[in-house]
Amino acid sequence: MKSFVSSLILALLLLSSCSSDDSKIKKALESSISAELVQGYELQEYMVLETILDINVKDSIVQYRSTLMSNEFLIQSDSTKLKPILANMEDCKKERARTFYSLRSTYDRLIRDYEKMHDDIMLKIQEKEEENKMLDSKIKKLEGVLESLTSPVVYYKVKHIYDLNGMRKEEIVTLDSNYKFISSEQ
Repeated sequence: MKSFVSSLILALLLLSSCSSDDSKIKKALESSISAELVQGYELQEYMVLETILDINVKDSIVQYRSTLMSNEFLIQSDSTKLKPILANMEDCKKERARTFYSLRSTYDRLIRDYEKMHDDIMLKIQEKEEENKMLDSKIKKLEGVLESLTSPVVYYKVKHIYDLNGMRKEEIVTLDSNYKFISSEQ
């Protein structure tokens, strides 16, 4: 009899916990609708598509750091390519100044080719540096998220299907671990 009562109590606790989570999700989904439009809002259904855990975030941080390191290596490698290109370009400019007028066009083409190589490498370096800045900000954001966690769940991705003034709408909503609305995408 004790076993039956304890099982019943456990089942009731689980049900109340599920209904509590259900109501929190519904409330968060409704909060994703702007205040002016909430009058015509009616939830049809929702489905939790993905639960993003802290381990997923840690894996992303490791992946971003790995990309950062490879970008740094590529930047150093490209930077070392610049020295001989600049030296060759300067040599061509000196030789152009000392050569006959009829041969100068050959040096002009070589100088243009070296300038193009220099510009291409500088562009690659700049793109990698910009990517590194973006990755660095992502890492800091994710580390901040991990520091403020109270559970292993970081985010929920929820498919939100609803009617708004008679029109059926569907979107993917991101909720935090406390079922607070973060963002939505169509």
